[in-house]
Amino acid sequence: MRYKLSVTKTFASAHCLREYKGKCENIHGHNWKVRAALAERN
Repeated sequence: MRYKLSVTKTFASAHCLREYKGKCENIHGHNWKVRAALAERN
């Protein structure tokens, strides 16, 4: 019998780039989607 487990999660994070001259110097965020999958291998 083969098994497969998959989990997908989403999250948001924020950061700023110090000493960067541009709009990314200000705090801004990103949305992320992470998928992890495990499967039994015969």
